[in-house]
Amino acid sequence: MFALSEMQNARRAGWSLALLSAGLAGVFVTILFSSPWKIVFALVVLGGLVDYAVEIFAILRARKRRNLDWGLK
Repeated sequence: MFALSEMQNARRAGWSLALLSAGLAGVFVTILFSSPWKIVFALVVLGGLVDYAVEIFAILRARKRRNLDWGLK
């Protein structure tokens, strides 16, 4: 809402959503069954968060800034 921009890369946003979903589901199952794979799925979640952060920075870099009107100058 405040960035006044659009999604920059749909593939990157999709990967972020997929990694976060798979990672959270994996962490839930591994904690439920006390599996040693917790670290792997935690890293998948971390990868999804990093991918999301990269997309947010790309959105902020491409935002549309309006010129200030005379009342704000």
